[in-house]
Amino acid sequence: MRCHQCGADVRAHHTLIRDDIPPVRDGSRIVHPGCAACGTEIAEDTIAGGISGARRVVVISGPVGAGKSTIGRYLEEHYGLVFIDGDAVSKRENHLARLDPARERRDYYAETLRTAMVTLGLGYDVVVGYVFEAGHLRAYRERLAAYGIEPLLRVLLPSRDVCLQRDIERPCWTAGAGFVDRWYAQQQALCEREPGLRVDNSAETVEETVARHFGPYLRERSPQQA
Repeated sequence: MRCHQCGADVRAHHTLIRDDIPPVRDGSRIVHPGCAACGTEIAEDTIAGGISGARRVVVISGPVGAGKSTIGRYLEEHYGLVFIDGDAVSKRENHLARLDPARERRDYYAETLRTAMVTLGLGYDVVVGYVFEAGHLRAYRERLAAYGIEPLLRVLLPSRDVCLQRDIERPCWTAGAGFVDRWYAQQQALCEREPGLRVDNSAETVEETVARHFGPYLRERSPQQA
């Protein structure tokens, strides 16, 4: 797996986090895999052959205030997965667009998936958090199926009142009731189509939610280096 720009072995020599871009205010880091030798962004086709079917992939959706980032960072800290926050990806892309106005504008959802695939190819397990629609989850399933990976997909959907309260208390931006309600309805419809996706974490601690809904999958698929 060689860098398109300089030919370096990116599996052995890469960077994962952009330290020059501040993390999201809630603490999510800016994941942007690059070549450690020349700094070039790692393309997905560079690492496609290195993705192992043993990799662990968790995809978390849910409205604002559902707890996606909190769960994602917990899985990163306690289970060793790399947390790819869709909000951090959008921040990254906006930042890079300001630095280079001629840079091609990228779809945030497609770029979040691309980032996840590159991270997997570099030998990491990943957890992705964003407000997804059915088509986005289907894209993850289809892309990962090509490598024999069955991701754990979950929609965090506590009560509306809990989401509104958490939205107010968040250390980063506050969406407001209008956006909470819009995304809540969207995620509720998603769970109606696939009831098995829903996780009602209204009255659970982070530890309880992880133990009940994520722990079994992560324990069954113990970490393995490809």
